[in-house]
Amino acid sequence: MKISDGVFTYRGRSGKNIRRGSGSANVTVVKGDSIAFIDTGVSAGGAFADLIAEIESDSIDMSNINWILFTHCHWDHINAADKLISSNKINIAAGNLDIPYIEDREKYINDFTSSHFGPFEKEIFPHPRLLTKLMIWFVFGSQPKNLIVNRRLENGNIIDIGRKIEAISLPGHTEGHMGYLIQDSGILVTGDLFDFENAFGMDINNHFSNYEAALASLEKVRQIDPEIIIPGHGEPTTSKSASRSLIERALASGLLYPDIIKTALKGSPLPLAKLSQKAFPNIPLSMSSMTMMLVLSVLMHMESHGIVSRNSFGKKNIWNLSNLQGFSHM
Repeated sequence: MKISDGVFTYRGRSGKNIRRGSGSANVTVVKGDSIAFIDTGVSAGGAFADLIAEIESDSIDMSNINWILFTHCHWDHINAADKLISSNKINIAAGNLDIPYIEDREKYINDFTSSHFGPFEKEIFPHPRLLTKLMIWFVFGSQPKNLIVNRRLENGNIIDIGRKIEAISLPGHTEGHMGYLIQDSGILVTGDLFDFENAFGMDINNHFSNYEAALASLEKVRQIDPEIIIPGHGEPTTSKSASRSLIERALASGLLYPDIIKTALKGSPLPLAKLSQKAFPNIPLSMSSMTMMLVLSVLMHMESHGIVSRNSFGKKNIWNLSNLQGFSHM
């Protein structure tokens, strides 16, 4: 879909049903003297073939691709990258802190399913680790191999393809999460800073997420005041007023998370899975682990402010309200 002159975005697939290729991220293509992809989506279930067919229908010359710009390291955004680089000499750029996980996918998979969750691993992933890895393969396809990031991005860096694309550091979803501002059009690609298609707004649903960093990044986007926002999942906005409204909705959702969790805990202490179900009922099975990770990200923030505490019983942590006085969201 054409967004403006030389800027196209292609919708990914919803992740609410478990099937091959589900949850594939939006892909944005920017045309200048050469072409830059922002994210690549996934390869499984015909998702990549569908993407290429749409791109070619817009008369975009695939042989002129010079850059892939990753918003972050998650498979729904990068898994089709090796399909592009197999037939083109392409530069890859990404936020510095996410690069180790882009270049070493086995490390990413292992960290995602184990070490970064510590005592919470078996609550979030109760099944054998091999089964989790097989599910990831089934939905998203094989992990890309031999990805080498040759541009390590920091906030404010410019990718020049005959038009300037500015890297905007937007941590919160991951530590090295990047947005990309197409300067001559005021279009901001925000990755998974927020997601109203597969999540509840501010998107902190994984082991690298940080509640306070995500709120600060949303405030940063508010100050940028983009003309158009292209999120990682869901529809792009069509005007500055719609972009402002989307940012306010995302901020409101993030500020509300602690209150939702406090309300869920008022009846009695709860383990993570039951707390997630009570705080966010009627979540489809495909979203249950991500919802628990979101709740855990908020709980860790609340614990650091003395609002909740936990007691360990075997492999489960039971969460309690510890202090309802003096809590602020930041």
